[in-house]
Amino acid sequence: MRKIWILLLSIFVLNANDLEIYIKKYSHEPRNALVIGNADYKVFKKLKNPIKDSADIRDLLKKLGFKVIYITNGNKKLMKKAIRRFYEKIKNGGVGLFYYAGQGVEVDFKNYLIPVEADIKEVEDVDSEAIHLSDVTQRMTKARNRANIIILDASRSNPFYRGGKDGLAGIRNTKGIYIAYATEPGKPAREGVGGRNGLFTKYLKKFISKRGLTIDQVFNKVRKSVHKASNGTQLPYTSSGMLGGFYFSLPRRKEIGNQFSIPMETVVTVSTHSKSKPTQKKYRLKISTIPSKANVEFMNIQSFYHDNIMLPRGKYEVKISKDGYLAKTGSFLLDKNTEFKAKLEKLSNFSTPAKPVKVASVNLGTNRGMGSKKVWMDSSTGLMWERKTKRNKNFDVIWTKAEKYCSTLKIDNFRDWRLPTKNELSTLLTKKKFQGKYIKENLSRNIGKWGWYWSSTHVNQDEIELIYFNEGISSVYHKSVKYYVRCVREVDF
Repeated sequence: MRKIWILLLSIFVLNANDLEIYIKKYSHEPRNALVIGNADYKVFKKLKNPIKDSADIRDLLKKLGFKVIYITNGNKKLMKKAIRRFYEKIKNGGVGLFYYAGQGVEVDFKNYLIPVEADIKEVEDVDSEAIHLSDVTQRMTKARNRANIIILDASRSNPFYRGGKDGLAGIRNTKGIYIAYATEPGKPAREGVGGRNGLFTKYLKKFISKRGLTIDQVFNKVRKSVHKASNGTQLPYTSSGMLGGFYFSLPRRKEIGNQFSIPMETVVTVSTHSKSKPTQKKYRLKISTIPSKANVEFMNIQSFYHDNIMLPRGKYEVKISKDGYLAKTGSFLLDKNTEFKAKLEKLSNFSTPAKPVKVASVNLGTNRGMGSKKVWMDSSTGLMWERKTKRNKNFDVIWTKAEKYCSTLKIDNFRDWRLPTKNELSTLLTKKKFQGKYIKENLSRNIGKWGWYWSSTHVNQDEIELIYFNEGISSVYHKSVKYYVRCVREVDF
């Protein structure tokens, strides 16, 4: 038996066959980008990073097959002309990407990109002197091309004392568009702290060219890196109305034949017999695990796994588990004698897997978790949740104190706790009631009296989205109201 390759894999949305079809269909589709970097403002404070940020992103996009329209220190006329030219390009189909680094402000829940020569003395001047972001989003929607992406490294501090908020507002009605912000809506991004680049673009450069990462994976890695590097003060935010998937850098065809699509990083070794014949009807399968003697079970066939089991060609789904480790599930195409090597992540202070429960449609995967008295791991999302104790069960606070509570929390030597986003809280919702509340059974005994929980998702500077676990709904409330808090952390694999 001779080894073919060893590979480190992350989340893959598509199986091998689907990914092969995706590559054939989209590997040569048109890619067009508009990149703008504004820094030398006449009225506002000059910015340190946007010119270098935009130049680096321009160069990376060109390497990734984009035709780039690039301008720096643009006035209003030049920016509008570039936007119209960009629209004419994306009308021909394919992918459109708009990247902006510079001064951006939100006024009355509308986002504006500021040209360098804008003569803005007061908030009433913004509408006539600045570029409304909807000039871009509306053209992208009208173009009806396959995919559109907006990347905004523009969440600077608002220079106005009234009528505006820090950062940018969340963008609504963006069907078909994927939007990435340097930080959460309503918050400013840190300027001049990432060296050559701003913190957001620094990590975007690091991950955008990684082969085989979906757009969600790219920005998830950016989010985690920026959040860590900023000590929790900056959390990039994404919003997607994109229909279908997108890879900045597609996997090579030779790498996709036996991708083991498990939602965690795993060392995978694929081997084959040199004497195997193409017409062979059954193939040998061996799955080696670290730690040894982990349980391997098939999820889609009624057969018990054993080393070197002989199986016909086809797609197989397996689950690998062992007490004290995070279970992994995945699928692969068996079309040759194959060996996988899967490494499970050890979880300290954890006991046996929790019982599965019926979950809501918002939650992808199964609801199997690992738990302890202090924390609970949801293996369907890869998130670790604070499990409330009797001492702080009814801990209700205003939003700013909730955010501070999570950022200073330490449990089981973990210090990187934070407030969850609304979407992350939503993954805890279920269709089935436990202990009278629509929250996963693992946490249903540890919920505040009224069941309203803060998220980190802003509607504007003063209002936050919350999840109400008693009824399984969400709503929006002012930061000054007191509600409960449950902290979350992401598990690195």
